[in-house]
Amino acid sequence: MNLENNSPTFKLKTMLLIAAERLDCNIENVDKMFNDIKNEFQKRSIEQVIEAVKLGSLGKFGVNYKLTTQVVCYWIRCHIDPKIDKL
Repeated sequence: MNLENNSPTFKLKTMLLIAAERLDCNIENVDKMFNDIKNEFQKRSIEQVIEAVKLGSLGKFGVNYKLTTQVVCYWIRCHIDPKIDKL
């Protein structure tokens, strides 16, 4: 796994940690969350996923009080398909 500062993997993991900070939550295992997201959205560009996490952590897709893989996947789905009902 490439963790150079400019690698997409590094950028997504960093964005997940920033999202956790914005929500005042801890991520138990960022690698597991990353792998789940990567497997679920393997046909999507990682830049699209990163943008969805950024927007979700800023509240674009509703207010969240915890950060789970399920919440992040919801953000990504909302970003990919604007017709999804947002909370």
